[in-house]
Amino acid sequence: SENLPEKVGGCSAIVSQDSCSNEKTEKPELPVTTLYTHEACTKHFMGHNHPESPDRVKAILTALKAHFGERQQLKWQKAEAASTEDLKRYHSEAHVRGLLSKFKRSEEKAI
Repeated sequence: SENLPEKVGGCSAIVSQDSCSNEKTEKPELPVTTLYTHEACTKHFMGHNHPESPDRVKAILTALKAHFGERQQLKWQKAEAASTEDLKRYHSEAHVRGLLSKFKRSEEKAI
């Protein structure tokens, strides 16, 4: 089976794989992988010395589209915004507070 990256551009993730069997032929169908991503991922700049970049994310997404095309093995799903509680499932409360304070300062500068 093909191995695909667990993360694409640091903010998209392949989250599920399911395989089914075809009852008529009893041959297993290829697994279906769901890729959650969002256009904001192609704008996320981590700095000049960081390997993640908008260009890299775009290149990965383009390569996945070229490889899978219209085949049903890769299902594209738009990622929805995570709630604070979602973030706390994977990050400490202090880390989430720090992120939220940076977003607030960023929004204040933009206004």
